[in-house]
Amino acid sequence: TMLPTFGSFLLLLLFFFFFFFLIFTTTPAAPSSSLTVTVGVTDSDNDTDTDTVPVPSAWPFQFHSLLFVNTSSFTLQAIDLWYDWPNSRNFNIIHKQLNNTLYDLEWGNGTSFYYDLDAQTCFTLHFDVGILRPDWMVDNSTYLGQQVVDGFTCNVWTKADFIVYYEDVETNRPVHWVFYTGNIFILGKTPKFP
Repeated sequence: TMLPTFGSFLLLLLFFFFFFFLIFTTTPAAPSSSLTVTVGVTDSDNDTDTDTVPVPSAWPFQFHSLLFVNTSSFTLQAIDLWYDWPNSRNFNIIHKQLNNTLYDLEWGNGTSFYYDLDAQTCFTLHFDVGILRPDWMVDNSTYLGQQVVDGFTCNVWTKADFIVYYEDVETNRPVHWVFYTGNIFILGKTPKFP
């Protein structure tokens, strides 16, 4: 009974790593609280008329967040995510609604360990790309405008026709992701960003 749910998760994970391999290959920039690109022209009164096109904020180098996932196969999950860029690791505790908890430890060298303590199973996978850079959304994303989602007013971007990324205008924190597979990730209201 665990195989279809686990297989769906594994397929989603493979999509993520394929996407990361295609997109994320440069050295990270130091995170900033808010980045914007301003495009403007000067009118005859020497006032500046500007249109601001926001740029996604880089993530902090370390944080913990709670994500809620509704997969395209209609399974629900709550994920405790610990992101640790300086130590080149990412740890996810995936609490499935109707199944065992899956632990996912990812390393920057592309090695990932998946284990289920209840089923006493463990396996490793190797992907050519490691964890996401803190600034993974900054380059090559397309700004789509603002939208209210889950009660947050968000700046919205898309990247490589793979993800729609929602960042809270007020805090510059990500609050919602939609992947092309239909999987929806909703970050908890108060992710523990420094």
